[in-house]
Amino acid sequence: EAVIRDAGRPVLVVPKDFKADTLGQDILIGWSGTREAVRAAHDARALLSEGDNAHIVRINEHHHDVSRDVTSSDLAAAFARHGIKTTLIERFWERPGVAAALNKEAFERGADMIAVGAFGHSRTYDLVIGAATRELLRSADFPVLFSR
Repeated sequence: EAVIRDAGRPVLVVPKDFKADTLGQDILIGWSGTREAVRAAHDARALLSEGDNAHIVRINEHHHDVSRDVTSSDLAAAFARHGIKTTLIERFWERPGVAAALNKEAFERGADMIAVGAFGHSRTYDLVIGAATRELLRSADFPVLFSR
């Protein structure tokens, strides 16, 4: 956690048992529109080449009209301008949580990496409410690029 919070650079965490033929060619991007998510998306973009895949996943707490989420559409258009095949996915938050949803979506999409913004809340908020970043650190089935 300290490295992710203090490095000032993206941090790639690879699960001990992870084996794959590729890394960074099919990335699932956790999207929330926050500063940290924007950084993660752009850090992931630097790894992707023309013809690679980006799956932009927004996990919402409440059901709402997807068309109102213009930020993920704008991000998809920016990736497409670089020849990256992009899909937009919207899911609704359920237990067991965001980390489980991202792992499940990455598996179903055939992703070889997850990219997310990290620790977007204060340390106090994370301590009291909990942090999706911490949850993903503990339970990631795929390499995760954490950006802050």
